[in-house]
Amino acid sequence: MHNYFFHWVEKEAIGYLNKAFENNHQQNDLTIELWFYRYAHLPEYLKEAEKKIEELLSQSIRSIHWNFDGNIAQAIKDKHPNPEKLKEFAKEFLQSKSIIQNKASYFFHFFLLTFPFPVLIPSLALTLV
Repeated sequence: MHNYFFHWVEKEAIGYLNKAFENNHQQNDLTIELWFYRYAHLPEYLKEAEKKIEELLSQSIRSIHWNFDGNIAQAIKDKHPNPEKLKEFAKEFLQSKSIIQNKASYFFHFFLLTFPFPVLIPSLALTLV
């Protein structure tokens, strides 16, 4: 019974993943997440998913709002053949996040120096920094 339950859950998850792929209309941040899930959890997609993720990363497509630690831990527990590559992909997503945050911070500081009126709204200025 125990194995049947987990097989059913896995089958349901794969169904939802496939449905997400079908309904994803050029939402690149979602696309890279979906390929990551296939890479992490579905061995039959391993080579294709790795290629797609690297292709999307080379196009500067990221999924910076998500934490993949749980997926990586589960994939390692399930004996993923390349856990270092999983970690590398996640690290690439995080590095991109810090680059974007740094650019946003730079823009905000430039904006404050150029246009002094945001200083009139200190709570907004503190929230954005």
